[in-house]
Amino acid sequence: MDDVKFVFLGARLHDCFTYLHYVEYCRNVPYQFYMSFTGTVIDADGKSAERTQYIRTKCKGVTLRGDERFEDYLTECGYLKKVRLGDSFVSAILKEDAFREIDGALARDVYYFLKEPPTEMKREYTYDPSERRITHC
Repeated sequence: MDDVKFVFLGARLHDCFTYLHYVEYCRNVPYQFYMSFTGTVIDADGKSAERTQYIRTKCKGVTLRGDERFEDYLTECGYLKKVRLGDSFVSAILKEDAFREIDGALARDVYYFLKEPPTEMKREYTYDPSERRITHC
């Protein structure tokens, strides 16, 4: 498909632009891995079967940056278009511009989108005791 655009309604890129993870996958970044999980799947007829699935996820302790650095860069370069709407804004970027710029940032610094480079790569999920839940697998 040509001319695909990502549109954000009042959202900041660092909060919701999951396309980043696709580009990380394409670049095979060292801080992601495939984690398997097994569970019971029940089909529409009520038949159950054990099944193992895989999810690509970040290593334990890896945290994405929570700032506007990349969004500001895209805006300054004219790739991310923004228009005020009420108290917020609507922004849009072409898929090809997003891919090229994310890929370029990762080529220059594979840890560009992380809060800090990981000190170790543990292939397990992160559990946040304050939230009493798995924060990512």
